[in-house]
Amino acid sequence: MNNVLGAVAMGLHYCPKDAVLGDPVPFFWKDQYHIFGPWLPKDPLERRGVPHYYWGHIVSTNLLHWHELPVALPVGSSGEPDSGACGTGSVVRGEDSVFHIFYLGRIYYGKNKRFETVCHATSKDLIQWKKDPRNPVLPPDTRLYETEDWRDPFVFWNEQEQHYWMLIAARKRKGPTDRRGCLALATSADLEKWEIHPPFWDPDLYYVLECPDVFQWGEKWYLIFSEFCAGRLTHYCVADSLKGPWKFAPIETFDGSHFYAAKTASNGKRRFLFGWIPTREGETDGGEWQWGGHLAAPRELVRDSRGFLSVKSSPEFLDVYTEYLRTNLDFKLGDWSCETNKIKAKRVDGLAYAIIAEAPGGFLLEAKITFTDRVCQAGFFVHADADLVKGYEIRLGVERGQVTIRKLAGKPRQIIAETPVNLSPGEPISCQVIVSQNILEVFIDNQVSLACRVYDCSSRLAGLFVEKGEVYFESLNVRSPGD
Repeated sequence: MNNVLGAVAMGLHYCPKDAVLGDPVPFFWKDQYHIFGPWLPKDPLERRGVPHYYWGHIVSTNLLHWHELPVALPVGSSGEPDSGACGTGSVVRGEDSVFHIFYLGRIYYGKNKRFETVCHATSKDLIQWKKDPRNPVLPPDTRLYETEDWRDPFVFWNEQEQHYWMLIAARKRKGPTDRRGCLALATSADLEKWEIHPPFWDPDLYYVLECPDVFQWGEKWYLIFSEFCAGRLTHYCVADSLKGPWKFAPIETFDGSHFYAAKTASNGKRRFLFGWIPTREGETDGGEWQWGGHLAAPRELVRDSRGFLSVKSSPEFLDVYTEYLRTNLDFKLGDWSCETNKIKAKRVDGLAYAIIAEAPGGFLLEAKITFTDRVCQAGFFVHADADLVKGYEIRLGVERGQVTIRKLAGKPRQIIAETPVNLSPGEPISCQVIVSQNILEVFIDNQVSLACRVYDCSSRLAGLFVEKGEVYFESLNVRSPGD
């Protein structure tokens, strides 16, 4: 494989040189993590107009250093079923030791009209892929499903049924217009001949359920999908078997609306969740969110005693930040006191804040926060100035059970991202804030993460704040990446 490896790129947030990536399709094989999936050229006309995705391919042994491999699936020629785009799908290894990609093939016709089908490609080495001359191998069954949304095939072996199952993001022909989204089911004994069935799951909640992923962990089955609606969120459900019923967890999302189309891969011991962070048009906080961006830092999945899932940052990423920065606190407002490894901050009638340090363009900020009551709100700010006119805050609130990223400037202040989280007074909450140029990612207490773009990065101060109460900050440190 070494003779086809592209240049290595190290970092938490991979992006191709001449393209943006989206909808990662992870696959683990022989100690390597492969990320396939649709890439889009950075050409502004491509990003604003009708997107013509092709399948890129990167590989890593440690989730930090990525090698770019040859294009896996180029866009088809005129008249071919994938001449409009090669969209999301899945990778599966067949019994004949041949690898199979099943993917969305899209063709455009008329004005803003499209036809979507499932296409197929094979490979013996995961690098050189050959498209199936029979493509499309699975067009929609128009008796059951609409034709404009038939995509994102996810294929897995169902041991109990002794068949391969394919879940397809589709829409029923009947039902409330904005709630017809379902996961169609197709089955095959050999990955060659497929039979389409009524929906695997049709909750009557969403326009489309994109990028499905199914896996078993212990005695439970998990279904992950992304909501192609106003929320643009990645959800999960849990069941005792593939027959359901699929139940939503108390917190059914892993992140906010700017960590999208997440799918998983396991190395046999740990399972990681891979998603992407979109860019904004014009590279400003007011620009429209665009399709495509950078690979987010993979989240490690955690499962509790009830069988519910959450995410945490992996030690591999935290260990990248080896240079400890001085954290001489500059107290600006409120009552502050310091003990060994513990900082008490209090302001019951307003705002208290302190500046930690002037941080570089990329850094990790870690701390534990303990709230003393439910009303209080507290957190961190980054890319700020001393008067908090510029910058961004990461705000945690016990009463609302929410973590929010918002701009410090503006009336009203712009909320960029938010997600629910379980917070309780008296219990320490571990927080990790990763700043990487214009990407901001937050991990809260091995529960949830929150990712977004922050483009006003001219100021370099980081700090702490509390409003309407009292909190304790412990184990505070700021680290930058080592050489």
